[in-house]
Amino acid sequence: MKNKTVRVLFSIITVIAIAIFLFLQLESNKAEIKKVTEIANIKGRFVPVRTQVIELNTMDDKVKSNGFIRPYIDLYVISETQGQIIQVYKEKGDLVKKGDIIAEVDSELLQAQLEATEAAIAQLEKDEARFLKLESQNAVTRRDLENIQLNLKTNRAKLVTARRQLADTKIKAPVSGVINDDFIEIGQFVGGGGKICNIVDINKLKLTIKITEENLQATKTGQKAIVTSSVYPKEEFSANVVSIADKAGMGNNFDVELVMNNNHNIQLKAGQYVDVELVKPSSSSNIYIPRKTINGSLKNATVYIIEHNKAIEKQIITGKVIDDMVEVLQGLNQGDEIVTAGNYNLYNGATVKVII
Repeated sequence: MKNKTVRVLFSIITVIAIAIFLFLQLESNKAEIKKVTEIANIKGRFVPVRTQVIELNTMDDKVKSNGFIRPYIDLYVISETQGQIIQVYKEKGDLVKKGDIIAEVDSELLQAQLEATEAAIAQLEKDEARFLKLESQNAVTRRDLENIQLNLKTNRAKLVTARRQLADTKIKAPVSGVINDDFIEIGQFVGGGGKICNIVDINKLKLTIKITEENLQATKTGQKAIVTSSVYPKEEFSANVVSIADKAGMGNNFDVELVMNNNHNIQLKAGQYVDVELVKPSSSSNIYIPRKTINGSLKNATVYIIEHNKAIEKQIITGKVIDDMVEVLQGLNQGDEIVTAGNYNLYNGATVKVII
């Protein structure tokens, strides 16, 4: 009797469990059916998108390179005389103008030689005048007169040399700029050809970049460039191409030299590393579309265009990429309406609604 009761209870519990399981499964199926219905209803209405009408445009291509800035003028002042430095007028860090005296060398002996030469010339000029008068009276020979005139000419040449040597004792700046380094002190002996100082001018700067042969034909002297530096990330500096190498260097690259003014409120320094963008104006109009409109990679690119409120997937062939714009070589035409936003929710043939 007891075993029979247990079996009845077990059967009842089993039936209840099966009933609960079936109820839960039914509810789950209802939820799934509802979800599918909602998706179908959404697709049955429309997908919101933004579009733009394709037009032919010209895009300024940019050749990117980099390099190190150099001073427009960077030269060493060399002594053209020899002797002891008796005065230093300009030192490292000083601003100099062309013709300013930087240092002075002892000139006592040279001054004495100059005065002696001037005295000899004065005497020879008197002798020449006297001998001319005597020669006209046949009191002296023509040869005696010619010897006097030769000595006079020789001493006049010595006078030019003496004046130049004396002037060279005052060592002057050959250009305007800043003394970047100096190599002399008072009392130091300097010889002919010895270094006095290094002058740089950074009011103008120059730099050399390298371009590939593909970009050579589009690079011209006078072409403008944009120079940027990580030191001043928000600043842009302008430069111009002044020369292009006629011969390629390593890697089949060509050297291009640029010059830029450096008279801005923010000045670049020689030796800084900068990025350069050469602007290449386009000579023809082409189709360019935003990169975000392209589905997949550029090698297997597709886009959506709108025809009669339907999304049509189009295969395209892409060309060069300029910033965030991609050139389209094939697959689109002027006047096509291309999807610029919402394309990731689309499928071929989807009903769309263009929103502003």
